[in-house]
Amino acid sequence: MFKLETIPELKEDNTQANRIKFLISLGLLPKDIQNILYDIRISRNDAVHNSYESTQKSETLLQLAYKLGIWFMQIYGNWNFEPLAFEMPEDTSGDFDFKAVIAVLEDRMNQLDDKIKDPPSNVMDVSIDDRRNRANSSAGKTKFSEEETRYRQVSPKQKTGETELKLVLL
Repeated sequence: MFKLETIPELKEDNTQANRIKFLISLGLLPKDIQNILYDIRISRNDAVHNSYESTQKSETLLQLAYKLGIWFMQIYGNWNFEPLAFEMPEDTSGDFDFKAVIAVLEDRMNQLDDKIKDPPSNVMDVSIDDRRNRANSSAGKTKFSEEETRYRQVSPKQKTGETELKLVLL
């Protein structure tokens, strides 16, 4: 989004959390999209730094990431994009050479990064205000499953299995 909106990268503390906060301050991320981004970011951090894993939560996050991709396509790709229904991919985790898969995915990301330098003219010909309005309208039409809604209503500490210790002073 930074590249497509020609927003310069943050000079200090250029973290995912700060980039999300900055896009929020510009009015480019509706609340539902903010929540999905934070859920994915927090879960990713917990998986990497605390070796936390949960297949059920991963499946819910995958569905939320799919909805995030739909929203992004409808704002920065084709405004008339109609997605197919989400289908949970088959578990093939035992079949992969993960280093090779990562190399292929990094190559694809680099190719996509090159394409972003020349965004589709039909989308970028509209004003940022038009995209802001479209972003909110599109996000407002997003339908969440019962599982996704429950997941999004749980606090970040509960999502990662942490418990909060409260001290009560008498």
